[in-house]
Amino acid sequence: MKGITQDSMVKALDWSYDKSVNGGLPGSKDVDQLATEYLNKYSEPEVAITKFIRWQKGKTATSGFITGFGGLVTMPFTVPADITSVIYVQLRMIAVISKMRGYNPHDDEIRSLAYICLTGSSAADFLKKVELSLLKNWALIWLKRFLVGYS
Repeated sequence: MKGITQDSMVKALDWSYDKSVNGGLPGSKDVDQLATEYLNKYSEPEVAITKFIRWQKGKTATSGFITGFGGLVTMPFTVPADITSVIYVQLRMIAVISKMRGYNPHDDEIRSLAYICLTGSSAADFLKKVELSLLKNWALIWLKRFLVGYS
């Protein structure tokens, strides 16, 4: 059995993000339609976002419940399907919320941030370390140039 590679995971993320943003699955709306629908339905963006999150969480729970019906016999097939559906729903939720906040989910920057959101706090911790390292290096360079007179 072939394992999950970095390349296959990137392809799965790209496929899920494209489908979630562009509405490529049967019966699904694109991000622009969903964001507009929720913003028109609820007067405040915060309320619209909260209602959208609740609906998406319900869909994810239902999907997990349904894929668990087969038990151990169907587990080799249902677990990948469940993981894929959760990734799709999560990326879709991130994209719609970004649209409701005024960002363009079609931008590569938003796509990258959506992927980072999926990693949770580990990405935030990594970015903090990178930021602190860069700040420390910048401070040392600044001190050398302006306080000590080195160029």
